[in-house]
Amino acid sequence: MAPKFLIDIRIAKDFIENYLSKDIISRCDLDKLQIESGSHIYNDLSTYYLDIIYRFSLQEANNPIER
Repeated sequence: MAPKFLIDIRIAKDFIENYLSKDIISRCDLDKLQIESGSHIYNDLSTYYLDIIYRFSLQEANNPIER
């Protein structure tokens, strides 16, 4: 279950920076972090669970790509 405080982009960015390894973070452009609409939770479970989908640029092999 995703905590609702992760809807705040500043908190989400801090969480991601502390959770992922520095190697991965070095390839992420978290300044472009944004929340996407939509959900991957089944309707009957939405009462109990919340998911948050983020989008940001990822640097791979010196070429920026969108993920």
